Amino acid sequence: MRIKTLISMFILALSFSASATLVVRENVQFERNNWRLNGEQLERLRAFVAQSEGYIIEKIDVEGHCDHVGSEYFNMELSRKRAISVYDVLTSVVPDQGDYEVRFVGERHPVSLFEDDQNRCVMVVMYLLEPNVQVVSAPIERALFPEEFPFALVAEKKAEETPVIVEAKPEVKAKGAAPKSVNIPEDFRDKGRFSIENVHFHGNSCVVRSDSDESLQELADFMNYYDDVRVRIDGHVNGKMGKGYLKKAARSNPERRQYKSGRELSLARAETVRDFLISEGVDESRIVCEGKGGTEMLYKKPKTQKENQANRRIEVIILNN
Repeated sequence: MRIKTLISMFILALSFSASATLVVRENVQFERNNWRLNGEQLERLRAFVAQSEGYIIEKIDVEGHCDHVGSEYFNMELSRKRAISVYDVLTSVVPDQGDYEVRFVGERHPVSLFEDDQNRCVMVVMYLLEPNVQVVSAPIERALFPEEFPFALVAEKKAEETPVIVEAKPEVKAKGAAPKSVNIPEDFRDKGRFSIENVHFHGNSCVVRSDSDESLQELADFMNYYDDVRVRIDGHVNGKMGKGYLKKAARSNPERRQYKSGRELSLARAETVRDFLISEGVDESRIVCEGKGGTEMLYKKPKTQKENQANRRIEVIILNN
């Protein structure tokens, strides 16, 4: 199966390199367990995209990799974060119009078989066409997808950002004062449910945006502190999503995945949150997921970005309050 996958990827790469006028590559290296970009890496990526000036971008491949130090699951998650952080920067310069493909392979397809340090990277390949070359497929306009594309796909990043070390397993907190929380009410057991604010996903996908990390970490800290709590994570989307809409949307989300329904998409988003909690040391037996689709909209006819975002949410239901 792996050999077939590699062959198909090789053939696909050949087809693009054959049609492209120019193929430009960049390899972004990371420190161990790190996925945030520093100022130097940001400038290199912006300079990399600037090479497309005067050309038509046919395709941009972003592929996240990892070394073999951590567990396979941890390495896959780390390679995903690395790929998305690079994707965020690239799309801040050149918005995604269906010409990006984002992949993350963890440790499964090493860049180097001999130097494991070289596998802590994101490989970026940009295929460029001369302006007079006919492009087969027209770009997808974001205006076609008002329901799910957020107004700003990319979180603002500081020019100089201190690298953050991602720990495979968080330290167990001593029982004392509960962790400070913005989203989680003190009387959560009485209320029985709460929404996690500022968890955002790239349009029409379950790929979480990098500006969601603080809220996700807050939830993980909560789950690790209250280790007796069992929860159900509910995913919600903003309205009904027909098959036609989702088919078009699949051409412009980072996964290039066509979801069958809004319920399936909302479930995938809930499972993304669950997977993050597990990676932070929360026992998976304490978490179940459910996709609500657009059946429980807070605003039936949203008129503002705030109302749209309120419908597109992650809720946590306490199962043993």
